Amino acid sequence: MPTARTRRHHKRRRLKQRPPLRRQQVNRAPADKTVEQVQKNIQVLTGLPAPQLVPVMNYMASSLGVKCTFCHVKQGDKWDFVSDEKPERERRAK
Repeated sequence: MPTARTRRHHKRRRLKQRPPLRRQQVNRAPADKTVEQVQKNIQVLTGLPAPQLVPVMNYMASSLGVKCTFCHVKQGDKWDFVSDEKPERERRAK
């Protein structure tokens, strides 16, 4: 029957056999481009990772209780997100 000392020895031995994790082995998401690198006319959300733009805009719209057309121009079936045509798009917080 193994003693407590023997069990500790085997446990240490198993731990030593495992290779240590290196920085390259850690799963990390690749660095995303920022919104100003991907989209045009970004004035306020600079530095934000591009994949987070739509969730942030949806959060703003729901927080304000408005739809996208409050700030953005929709011509027929196409959105013109770059247009500064609406005064509501003016930057309020300076």
